[in-house]
Amino acid sequence: MEKDPIARLLIVLVLFSLACGGRGPTSPEVPDAPAPAAPAPRPEVWVVWGQSNALGCAEGPGYSGGPGVEAWGPTGWVPAEEPLPFMDPFSSAKLSCESGWAVKAANLSGRPIRLTGHAHVAKPVSWWLKDPGRLLSNLSDARDARWLIAYQGESDAERRSTTWVRDFSQLVALVRGATNPELRVLVVGLGDEPSTSGRNLWNNLRAQQRAYADGDPLSAYTSAEGLPTQEDEVHLTREGYSDLARRVAALAR
Repeated sequence: MEKDPIARLLIVLVLFSLACGGRGPTSPEVPDAPAPAAPAPRPEVWVVWGQSNALGCAEGPGYSGGPGVEAWGPTGWVPAEEPLPFMDPFSSAKLSCESGWAVKAANLSGRPIRLTGHAHVAKPVSWWLKDPGRLLSNLSDARDARWLIAYQGESDAERRSTTWVRDFSQLVALVRGATNPELRVLVVGLGDEPSTSGRNLWNNLRAQQRAYADGDPLSAYTSAEGLPTQEDEVHLTREGYSDLARRVAALAR
């Protein structure tokens, strides 16, 4: 008995489909869609704070940031250039604050780093506690900051402060509240006692700085001891700041 023509046609189409690997004769090869690219990691934020040695008071030329090293300025994040825009500028007949250590430390880290914070010459910690906005206003885009790098204490030493740990702890609490509760703190202890002091003031303040670092499990400590200074025996030379940058980069990881 002769098969129905339509049934024969269906059999032919099924066999043809099987010969094509189960695909219809007009089914095109559709490539898999590429996986979406992973978002670039957000740069690490360092909050740099302190007095003139945090600002960096050596003669220029200042350092420029390498790839991915930025600084907070009036318009947001910009390529880092010294003097850094978030620090209060300063110069005098005897002092030119054009070059420091923060940008070089960021370069040496080998990672994308964003620098922000605040520095002002010759001020104790209490000056920032009276008006925290001087520092906190620069932290609006630093909510995930990793490090607070604090190089300060000369003014407190000259004032014979015995409350530096208490005052600095209050400042750290403010910064952690504005950025990251797990913010790490790198305390840069004062350098060598100036010969003009002769009263062991810097050594006493440095002991308080060590005490803070010992008591905060998220803290680390280095110091400017042994680094070369300018004639005033307070501010580091360009070489001194360069050596300090290496110490900071080694710890801020």
